[in-house]
Formats: sequence, C-alpha cells, structure tokens
Amino acid sequence: MIAVYDEMRAWSEVVVEQVIFGDVCRRYRPNIRMGRLKEVHPDLIQAVLGVIKKLFDDACRYMAGHSQPLETLSA
Repeated sequence: MIAVYDEMRAWSEVVVEQVIFGDVCRRYRPNIRMGRLKEVHPDLIQAVLGVIKKLFDDACRYMAGHSQPLETLSA
C-alpha cells in the first residue's frame, strides 16, 4: 500500500510541473525555461490547488520516505 502513496506523490508533482507550470520549471533541473512561460496556466492553480495539495499531503504522510511514528499516522 505504501507504494501507492509513493506513486500518488510523484504523480502530483508531475501534474504541477507539466500541466500547471507548463514544464517551465522541473525538479532537479538547474534553470527556468523562459521560452515556455506562455505555457503556464495560472487559471488552473486555484482550480486544482486544494485537490493536489491534499493528495500530496496525504501521500507524504504515509510514504516510506517520510515515515512517522505509529502514534501519529492516524492523527
């Protein structure tokens, strides 16, 4: 089940990078692609912010890379 949360977290990052920010910036890339600024979709930010932020936060809570004490996992 933890692998699912890993995938959900990665998916949410890719959606933000490629769909909302139009591949202008990306994790682990050292620069901003200024020529792609017209691909940024600011109208989508508010539309998906709540959904993607909740998904990302939930995935981070349970994924193996962000393990937490058992006492706090269901809090």
